[in-house]
Order: sequence, then C-alpha cells, then structure tokens
Amino acid sequence: MRRAKPWFRQQTKTWYVQINGTKYNLGFDKTSAYEEYDALMANRSEIGTNPIAIELLDRFLDWVEKNLKPTSFDWYKRFVCSFGAYIGKRIRTRQLKSHHVTDWLAKNGWKGSTANCAVRAVKRAFNWAVA
Repeated sequence: MRRAKPWFRQQTKTWYVQINGTKYNLGFDKTSAYEEYDALMANRSEIGTNPIAIELLDRFLDWVEKNLKPTSFDWYKRFVCSFGAYIGKRIRTRQLKSHHVTDWLAKNGWKGSTANCAVRAVKRAFNWAVA
C-alpha cells in the first residue's frame, strides 16, 4: 500500500493529502503544509487492514474513555463489551457478518429501542475505526 504524500493543487494554490479516501486541506504554504501533514500522520492510529475485532473494540473504548463523558463511556461499554464477549477473541473484522449482530441481539433478548442502542454502539465503534 502506498503511503499518502501531500500534493499541490495549482487551481487553488493549496496543498492537500488524501488518507483513506478523505482529502485534507493542508494550507497554502509548503512548509506549514508539511508540518500539518506530519501532525496528521502522527495522530493516526494504524489499526491495519483486517484487525481482530475485539482489539478494535478495545481501542474504541479507550478512545471513548479519553474523549467523551464518563456516562457516555458507561453506555458504550455496556454494549461494546457484550458484543466483544459474544464474538470472541479470534474473529477478524472482515469475518463479521450481519448475522453476528442479529444473533447477539437475540441471545440478549434485546428488542426495540434497546436493540437500536446496541446496534448504534457497535456501528459507532467500527465507523470510528474507519475514520
């Protein structure tokens, strides 16, 4: 996989970089653009292309604990830890299918708004990893 590098767009006289499909505006000055690029790359957490799902969920909970309120952390932890325990320690993210979630919901007997909250929490974890 190629490493993302900044490029200059002549039409806008601006430096950009594209990382995982997202384009970032780095500014007009080349020196400050490369400083911004270095900061972006330093803050990226390399998870890999097919991590073990439970590791990804653990990293998401670490992020939630550092960046959100304690009540939000408790809310996410309830559902994300439950899902992690259900899928086990060996399944990789690309092996996950929708039946894993529906079976997990059925096992816990969650319906209605509780099921919606559970799915929302798990989806947020995986969307966080993609972003």
